[in-house]
Amino acid sequence: MRRKNLLASRVCCCLAVLLLGWLSGCSNLQEQDTPFADLTVAGPAASASGTEPVPYRLHEGDTLEIRLYTSPEPANGNEEDKKPVSRFILGPGQTMAVKFVQAPELNETQVVRPDGTISLPYLGQYSVRGKTIPEVETELKTFYSRELKNPDLYITIPRLNSILDELDDHRFQVTVRPDGYVSVPLLGEVLARGRSLAQFSEEVNRGLGAVLTGVSAAVILKEKHPAVIFVVGEVNNPGRYSVSGPVSGLQALALAGGLTGTADRATLLVLRPQEDRIRTTQLDGQGLLRQENRTVLFLLQPGDTLLVPAEKMP
Repeated sequence: MRRKNLLASRVCCCLAVLLLGWLSGCSNLQEQDTPFADLTVAGPAASASGTEPVPYRLHEGDTLEIRLYTSPEPANGNEEDKKPVSRFILGPGQTMAVKFVQAPELNETQVVRPDGTISLPYLGQYSVRGKTIPEVETELKTFYSRELKNPDLYITIPRLNSILDELDDHRFQVTVRPDGYVSVPLLGEVLARGRSLAQFSEEVNRGLGAVLTGVSAAVILKEKHPAVIFVVGEVNNPGRYSVSGPVSGLQALALAGGLTGTADRATLLVLRPQEDRIRTTQLDGQGLLRQENRTVLFLLQPGDTLLVPAEKMP
């Protein structure tokens, strides 16, 4: 009997030491300041642990400022050629108007056909695909000089002109909507949620490059909306928690008060919204509690849900 009591006492001591060590690990993790790039395209240097910092991922409510730049400037220094409207690339689906100064009866407003052409008086079918407004104006003036004494004409893009008129110094602000998209002038809907600032900036510049020559955009994160994660299932305090950036699985469990006695410690699930689907990642719960590197280094992003399932009954 004495040996049994001694053995039980030793087991209790070992469990107490393990529990204290686990709680200490959670406490330490809560105090860590996980670095992430939130305002710049290039993230900060690697952390002292040797791991690369996790870039901030855009989410619902974030406010972005997009600034348009025209570069390089034309060598001739023509102020008109420096304007974004002069660098607009014509293509299918765009509405364009051809205005004749001395022959208004020839004026045409048309939508560019899928094959990139429009129809004009005396000229017939004419391709504008891939051309800028100045290029089309030059070509049309050359042609109509054979038909008109004064072939003076100009081209307007109604939608483009109205957009540029609304911009203040060619900069504008957009907010990430609940569906994860933002509305960008000239481009339409662009996915922002789940992308880093660098990825979103690359997508915007890729889109601009298809409609405006020599125009680039700088994207700045003006305001971060309070980010949240969700911890549900077999935790003591399931719910929604505000976070300042990516958090580890242990930090998320600590926020929710730890696991219940009926939690399945072998399998934890992370649900992450991505475009029109939910990505599910399975974590090794035991490895997480033992703070094994591969599991501990997995970070939850704003908007993620950590699901702790119940232990299966034998």
